Amino acid sequence: MPVRLPRSSARRRLPAGAALALGAAATLGAVTAPSASATSVAYLDGGALWASTLDGSRKVQLAGPDSVPADAGAFREVAAADSGRILAVRRQDGKVSQLNWFQTVEPNGAEGPHGSLPKRNGYLSYAYPVTLDLSADGAFVAYGVSATTPAYPVGSFFFGSYVTSVASAAAGVEPIAIGDLESPSVFGNQLVARSHGDDDGVFVQAPATAPFGTAFQPWLSAGLQPGYEVRRTDVAANGAVAAIETLKWNGGTREDGGIVVVRLVGSGPLAERTPDGASLCELPAQGIAQDASLSQDGGSIAWKDDGGVKVAGAPTGPGPDGVCALSRPPVLISATGQMPSIGGAVVDVLRPPVPAGGGTGTSTAPGTGGSGSGTTPGATTPRLVLRLPTAKVATSTLRRGLRLRLTAPAKGTVTVVARSGSTTVARGTAKVKKAGAVSVTLRLTKTGKRRLSRLRGKTLRVTATSGKAKATGSLRVRR
Repeated sequence: MPVRLPRSSARRRLPAGAALALGAAATLGAVTAPSASATSVAYLDGGALWASTLDGSRKVQLAGPDSVPADAGAFREVAAADSGRILAVRRQDGKVSQLNWFQTVEPNGAEGPHGSLPKRNGYLSYAYPVTLDLSADGAFVAYGVSATTPAYPVGSFFFGSYVTSVASAAAGVEPIAIGDLESPSVFGNQLVARSHGDDDGVFVQAPATAPFGTAFQPWLSAGLQPGYEVRRTDVAANGAVAAIETLKWNGGTREDGGIVVVRLVGSGPLAERTPDGASLCELPAQGIAQDASLSQDGGSIAWKDDGGVKVAGAPTGPGPDGVCALSRPPVLISATGQMPSIGGAVVDVLRPPVPAGGGTGTSTAPGTGGSGSGTTPGATTPRLVLRLPTAKVATSTLRRGLRLRLTAPAKGTVTVVARSGSTTVARGTAKVKKAGAVSVTLRLTKTGKRRLSRLRGKTLRVTATSGKAKATGSLRVRR
């Protein structure tokens, strides 16, 4: 059991009178309105990737476990950036970590960089991503990793974090490895992590070397009872509040744990901000709460517990029993959801609602219930969606054939044409038996093959058609 507070018998994962209370107490102001900048929460449900408004009034499925590529498996992890980019990782059951597939959804709903999250070579067995997070601008991804090569009498081990740009990950470039610092989250572009050898502490990366530097300094010390450990810590983008996850293991099973929320005092670098001990409280939860995610302004908090994915107003401070009093009651986003991540994506931009009179405009989301139950008002009817890579494409890729992913609105033939000026340089077609995900390989025409070298540095106009439906986009070619 965690430390008991001197002033009551309420359980707390982090003691208010211990090392967390490093600075002068500050007044804890209630935040009663949802964040203006944090407009959605991304989460996983039934192996699919979803996004929801913070009040649960509108939910959209961004990609399912059977979406292209169909053999990538179910979605396992997700992270949402303040910028609106969402990155999610897929993996088939029983497959090793290296056989993952990540894909990104851009703020406008288009597909962004995708590929396999890379590893550093040198070990036989890997487990990653243990945790997953994006920098505020969505350009960098950080994920926890453990790696080992068994040997007698002593094997080799690595516990820590990988950091890389999303573009480099899509290109298969090895990430930067930061040893010992694990379970990373990102504050701006600065890592916040725990030390593998210190169950009690939270460490902050030196800002001058973020996000790839190995210089970290101790920040918070929890003072936990034996058997408990600090895991991931999420910090609001404005640096005003932190949510700290703690766990107690029984073998490989989570036996106890929760989420502690504390206000931070100060306006300087994160490492200089101190916790307000008077604000310390434990998030109310069914069973074990985990996967804490704070909105950019610290006004909303999401988490997952035995009741599902929930979003509530940020705590106003502890109640009489040490449990957080919330500025807005929890909304149940999904009873079967997991790994919520609050970000800047706008749900109606990711999937525009159906215009008035344009069909039923509703779809049932899995795992709904409670305050956020029911249908998804304004969910889209099937439409043609063209997903193009945001990174520049090599001419060698065009020579082999570029596989594109689309969503077809109905049964029929999908045609994709790429033009340089008025000249068609590549074309692809695919037949679909029903509305949904489809893969089309864009192959060079005879003219495209002759002009391939002259396409370097060009931007191609890509048009997809399916019946009367049409979608367009741009494809940039590397020099």
